[in-house]
Amino acid sequence: RWMLKAPMMYPADEAAVATAVGKGRSIVLAGVVSSNPEKQSVFQVDSTGTLVRVFERGVEKATFRVGKPSSTFQETYVRMEGSNDVYLTRDRLTQVFSKAVKEWRNRTIFKGDPQAIRSVTYRFGDTTFVLAFKDSIWRVDDRPAAQPAIQPLLNALANFQGDEFIDTAVTSPMKMTAAIAVEGVEIRFFEVKGAPKYIVQSSASPQWFEVQQWRAQQILKRKL
Repeated sequence: RWMLKAPMMYPADEAAVATAVGKGRSIVLAGVVSSNPEKQSVFQVDSTGTLVRVFERGVEKATFRVGKPSSTFQETYVRMEGSNDVYLTRDRLTQVFSKAVKEWRNRTIFKGDPQAIRSVTYRFGDTTFVLAFKDSIWRVDDRPAAQPAIQPLLNALANFQGDEFIDTAVTSPMKMTAAIAVEGVEIRFFEVKGAPKYIVQSSASPQWFEVQQWRAQQILKRKL
């Protein structure tokens, strides 16, 4: 799998990498807009631009600078490293390559196949109940559940993402608000007092996340 190697080792966002690799393999150039090195800063293809180095089987194939978008925001200025020629491309490359570190990191807290999930256990304080697919319908503790509510819940749960990374140690004592057990993974929620968000960690990873309240409430359901 793709990994972020610096400034930390961390699983990369596979979709972001796939898009970058796809664009990096084939960039359509519309034409040269300048060959004057003094104008490179105007197009942000000097040292302020994003340096992209593309390797294939360990061999460097291309190195180029991604500059600012055009006035229409549909094209991007680029320059091959070592050349003074500034090109306009037919692609919106800034949003593909010029990302902050956190935008390359995988935010996934839990991922699965919503059609394969057959049981979800909820724990709110001292209250525990099980949502399970049994006898062709979804049930809550063996009583029929509200069937229309199940699929949106499973879809949200099967691709549950964090909003922000917490890379500092979580040391202050917190009382767990809720926990969800699914597919052998437990997702633990700690409500942040005075803020519409939760601190969340899964049993599958040591990484902590901030999750906005609206996102958490898509899967934090009382008995359906």
